[in-house]
Formats: sequence, C-alpha cells, structure tokens
Amino acid sequence: MPNHTIFKKLFEVRILHGYYTDNWFANLSGEPGSFFDYGTHADLATREQQRREQQAFVLENKYNILNDLSIEPTPETARLMEGLRMRWRRLPTGFMAGLEVEKQETGGVVRFLPKTTLAPGTTWTFLLRIRNAYFYNITNHAMRPTLPGHYYFTNLAAAEGGKVFPSLSVQLPPFSAQRHWEMGEMVRSGNQAFAAGFDTKNLNDFAPVANIDDANPAADTWHDWVHNGDRRAFPKSFKYRFDAQFDASNPVTDAEFILRDTAGNEIKRITRSYTATTPAPAELLLDFRYLPIAPGATDAEKLRPKNLPDASYDLLVRINGADFENRRVLLRSNLPDDHSILGIVEIAHGPTTPAFSLLNGGFLNTTPVPGSNPLRWQGPVFEIRFMNRPTYWHYKIQKPEGLPADDLDMGEFIFWKDRQSIEAQAPRRLSQARVPVQLSVPPAGSANDVLLPNPEPPGLRFDHERKIYYSELFLSTIKLT
Repeated sequence: MPNHTIFKKLFEVRILHGYYTDNWFANLSGEPGSFFDYGTHADLATREQQRREQQAFVLENKYNILNDLSIEPTPETARLMEGLRMRWRRLPTGFMAGLEVEKQETGGVVRFLPKTTLAPGTTWTFLLRIRNAYFYNITNHAMRPTLPGHYYFTNLAAAEGGKVFPSLSVQLPPFSAQRHWEMGEMVRSGNQAFAAGFDTKNLNDFAPVANIDDANPAADTWHDWVHNGDRRAFPKSFKYRFDAQFDASNPVTDAEFILRDTAGNEIKRITRSYTATTPAPAELLLDFRYLPIAPGATDAEKLRPKNLPDASYDLLVRINGADFENRRVLLRSNLPDDHSILGIVEIAHGPTTPAFSLLNGGFLNTTPVPGSNPLRWQGPVFEIRFMNRPTYWHYKIQKPEGLPADDLDMGEFIFWKDRQSIEAQAPRRLSQARVPVQLSVPPAGSANDVLLPNPEPPGLRFDHERKIYYSELFLSTIKLT
C-alpha cells in the first residue's frame, strides 16, 4: 500500500469580534444579543447544540476578520515552519498551522504522531497588524491607558494567567479605587466581571457584564473578552502615561518605576522628581534597554552596558510615595514601537494546562468531532474575543418638525436632549448588523414611531465634560405628525 502524506492541524487561533458577530440571532431573552449567548432551548445540552450551530453559521457565512487585521508570522517563525515542513494559512476567522503526521490506530483509538520531533519550548509567533483605520473605534479598547502596550496572547502559563479554554485572555484586573477607569474598561470584583459606564474611580459606576454560563449566573465571565490587562507586550523603551487624576490640583511630585523579575528580584529602577516649575509631563519615556551599571564598573563597561534580556517582568509603579499599579509586562528587543501592530499571538509547545497543550503524550492533542462523517479529529482551537465598543448613540437633527414644546421621554433608550438632538439614555454596543432603534413618541405604538439607523465607526467622539464615549450621527430631518 502506498504511503500517503498526512497533514493535521497542530493549532488554530480564532479571532472573533462582537461588532460583526453579535445580533445575528436572538439571545435567551429573545432580543439581539452577544454572539456567545445564543440558544433559547430550556435544556442546557440542546441550548449548547443550538449555540454551536448558530455560531457555525455566522463564522462560515458572515464574517472575515482579515478585512480588519493582517496576520503574519515573524521571520523567525517563518524559518521555523519551513524547517519543520509545516503549513500555515490565514482563515476568515484567524489562522491555523499544521504539520506532517503519521496516523496510528491501537485498539480502535486513533492518534497522530508528528513526523518531526517538536522540541519543548518550540514557539510560533504571529503579528496582528491593523488594516481597518477604525478598528479601535469599534473595539472595547482603552484609548488612554497608563501602559499602552500591544496585546499579547499565548497558550503558555495558562494556570498562572488564570485563562479558561478556549480564551487566550488573562484574568481581569481587580478593581482599584486609586486610578481612573475608562468607559468600557472591565474589572473583577469578587467572582463577577464589571464594565465602567463612564470614566470613573467608583465601583458603583460599573455595571455587571452579562454572564455566559446560563446554568450558573454567578460564574466568572472575565475570560470571555479581550481587555486592557492583555496589553502586556512592550519594546524596551516605551512611554508611560500618567493617570488622568494627576493635574495641577493633584500633581506628581515623584515617580518610581521598579522592574523586577518574576521571582521578585529587582532588576532596574527609574526615578523622577517634579516641582511646580518643572511639572510632570503627560507621558514619560521609560528606557529599560540596558541593565544598570554596577558600582565600580570599568570605563569600557560604562560605555557598553549589558542589554536587558527579553523576558516577562513585573513593573511596579509608585506615584508620590504610594504603590499605584503593578503589571506583568513582556519586554522584547525585536518588538518595534509601531502603532500598526495590534498585538502578538505566541503559541508554544511547552508546560501548560492540558486544554492549552499542543501535544498529549507525544501525539497531537486531538479529539474526534462529534457527528462528523467521515470521522474527523479536532486539535485545539484557541479564541481571541474582542468586545464591541459601548457608546451613547447621539443623533443631530438639522430640521426637526412637529416636535412638542416640552422634552419627552421617548422610549427606554432615546430621549430629546435639546431641540435638535436626541441621545441614548444608556450605552449601546456598536454593531455592523442592523439593530433597530425605535424612537417612541407617546402614545406608544402611534404613527409617530421612527426607526433610527446605527451610528458608523467614524462617528466616535469623547465628551470630556461627561467623560463618556458617544457616536454622533447626523440626520437631515425627523417629521412627527
């Protein structure tokens, strides 16, 4: 019997975005909702089956993330895959990589053995670059974080990062009243995820994030969505942005940036002091390219300091003598300070929890796909889930006609703000799918009801006075009779 070359998927990374995937089907309440909350049957198993079928429909027919992002392996990864005779390709939902295997069957159990040995620590790195100029507008992405790093997604250190398969996002940061949180930013408090309703330092201004696990409403939901805590990759020289609370009335007098290894040993410290005549800048450049010069160093050592190794570190920030924030950061010398880079995806063969592993006992970590005929096997499919941005939908009307003299409450979401604008009473998530917004004029159900269009991504604005994001859309006229 002739030998056949068999390639099998080693891993797949699926990049999902609520702006495109949400609202295609009704959620459990019968309303357009989150892509991860589809299925209406009372029986949990049936509901999960419905959810998989409906998600498959969206992914196969309605979605292409490559319109927003370009995906490319680093040069080192391209050479690695060539040496391992691997294949990779982009998909409308992300990308996948496979390698040549040998099929083995023992006692009815089918397994796939890589023909090329994968050494522990083998790592494949891919860059995600922005193609859509409005990607940040439609994404629940903090525009003004203190640490504006690139997103970093990996299957490694799953237990340490608190990841839950298939999501590659780390655990949400705990709420802290020390700093400002931007509208839409997510935190955890207890076992619940919360999102800020506007820029605030008060947990009362946060709203619970909808639970995905319908059978257990108290379940953690932080792992389902990308958040600011995933922005962990930095070049070794980057800018730190002081929190919005530090202004002329609450100035920064001294700042310390202490870099430690993951065992807690101090590696480098940067200190700055400021006065009323030399105030702190809005942004401060931090240079961690080199290790500190040791006391008694020679002139040659002073001229050629040692490079800081590429690694994960803990960065402690102290402002005015008090600990302000402590973040795990990944510093890389080969990571350019390029604003087109959204993030890094790093998939590795190494120590991790079973669900995130690429191999199982030397064989591919595959399971049979239920109901497939002929039978197919599925390797790990990791997910990166971007939440769509919440904004207040704001409509400017050039020629309103037939308006009553007084302001009116016109439905749950919309009310008259002045004589030529209306605005949502609560944030709504931006969506490519048509989400009817009904302007209800009393009496309910009258001929005066008007359906309003969705705002477009370029219309995103920030109201500095109210500290909210809103989406502005101009209408020529609304005529009520």
